[in-house]
Amino acid sequence: ARARRAAERAVTADPYDLEVVTIASELSMADGDHEATAAMLGRALQAREVVEQQSSELTAPRLSLLWNRLGDARLARGDRKGAIAAYQQSTQLAPESDGAMRSRRELLSLLRDDPERRDEVIELHRILAGDSLDLADVAAYAQALCRAGRGDGGRALLELAAAMGLALS
Repeated sequence: ARARRAAERAVTADPYDLEVVTIASELSMADGDHEATAAMLGRALQAREVVEQQSSELTAPRLSLLWNRLGDARLARGDRKGAIAAYQQSTQLAPESDGAMRSRRELLSLLRDDPERRDEVIELHRILAGDSLDLADVAAYAQALCRAGRGDGGRALLELAAAMGLALS
């Protein structure tokens, strides 16, 4: 609690300092204070000074992680649409970053059952499977292709998944 109060004072002093906002938002999320986290991150990530740093190779991965955290906070407080927007921003800032990968996983869980976003879901599966090379991700990508009627690609990926150790039934 003491650390969080100190971090909140630091954010009050400089609400656009990314180091401070990173620590303070992590502490407020850990405390389950999603409103405070969303407000703090929303304010910081929209600031002109921060927006100007988005193209920096050093800053973009951190910003991607903060956008992911904002998505988590918005989702936890019931703002599904706001969460999707934050997760999408995270994936665009630093596509190869941990924040972007986490955001893709969250987007999959939010968009999976929306038939109008089927192509977007398939693309999310493709990126995750290619980046992680995890058996579950490859199998999920194959299944998404099969459900979308793209059986040839889906079958080929299922064969790959079987070669990687997936038990096919």
